[in-house]
Amino acid sequence: MALGKIVLASRQGGQSEVISHGVNGFLFDHHVPGDFEAQLIQILSMDPADLEQISERAFQTINTDFAPDTVYIRKMDVI
Repeated sequence: MALGKIVLASRQGGQSEVISHGVNGFLFDHHVPGDFEAQLIQILSMDPADLEQISERAFQTINTDFAPDTVYIRKMDVI
């Protein structure tokens, strides 16, 4: 995501807290047989302009929400 690439990740795990399906990446459910393949086929069939927008949002998500300064402030608030 930090490189502006399309990401397909499992819904199970922390990545689902970062990725909004269809907005800044894609999620599949490994408990649903065939879901990875279905999501991959969907991605591969998408319009390149739509994929570019998702890539840009992925890049922005990481560089805004997870920038070191942002994470530091959040951690200090908790501590």
